[in-house]
Amino acid sequence: MPLILEGYGRFLLIQPVFVMTTPLRTLEYLRLKFSFLPEETFNELSHRLTRHHLPAGSLLLERGQVCTRAYIMEKGLAHAWYVVNDEPVTAWFAKEFTVFFSRRSFFCQEPSDECIELLEDSEFLSIAYADLEDLYAQYPAMNQFGRLLSHHYMLEQEKRIKMLRRLKGDERLKRFLAEEPELYRRAPQQAIATYLGLARETLSRLRRHR
Repeated sequence: MPLILEGYGRFLLIQPVFVMTTPLRTLEYLRLKFSFLPEETFNELSHRLTRHHLPAGSLLLERGQVCTRAYIMEKGLAHAWYVVNDEPVTAWFAKEFTVFFSRRSFFCQEPSDECIELLEDSEFLSIAYADLEDLYAQYPAMNQFGRLLSHHYMLEQEKRIKMLRRLKGDERLKRFLAEEPELYRRAPQQAIATYLGLARETLSRLRRHR
């Protein structure tokens, strides 16, 4: 059964209904983002994508499960969280046109220690790990695609570690506001607080003083 924690709403673990349609604007974004992919390769990649539409509170991944799909958000918001001292801690957020998955679980195909939850009603695409591996084997350009994803998440992780280690609480909030003003308005306060390494009360106090 899904873990239910107070403050994050009712969690639902839903097996998605797959609809084999892909929004044009998402394909256009992917084409621009990965313009180095030959037409044949990109077409094959797009054919492997599946579209999902799920409500807020749905769990795409539960602790102990293996992450077997990578996602790209078209419309909506998600976050990943893990548990520390019986409290949920947000590891990352995923808004529109963000590629997201449980990184260690997906790359190593091992059970995850985090959950992926939708914070808003969301529309998104996904591709299976097995399909990606097949594309890597068939199309050499897809390996550059994989390296870019790995480099991106490595840099994002380094950025987050430096933020938590080097910046004071008010500085973390100031940077988050400057870099993610829309996310600041959309995400739950508790999720933002734990993402920034702050107590919820501390975040509330800092927000009042702004």
